[in-house]
Amino acid sequence: MRHFDYPPVWLIAALGLVWVETQVWPDLLGWPVVQHVGTGLVLIALALFVLAAVEFLRARSTIIPHQMPAALITRGIFAFSRNPI
Repeated sequence: MRHFDYPPVWLIAALGLVWVETQVWPDLLGWPVVQHVGTGLVLIALALFVLAAVEFLRARSTIIPHQMPAALITRGIFAFSRNPI
């Protein structure tokens, strides 16, 4: 299970899932409502990532998952979620 904890593995799994979805329901992404919802979700995710990255910079800690953090971050977006990224 240790090898499944790396972002590239999750990226490959997500891309595989997208490929399967396009094979099963190819016209789904052509619907305007699906495109708008998808765009909104991507923008929300990017905003959360930026807010989390700013808190890591303020705390002078690492954002890399398998490195030792320099501090426990409990302010900003981390006051609402333990792992917003």
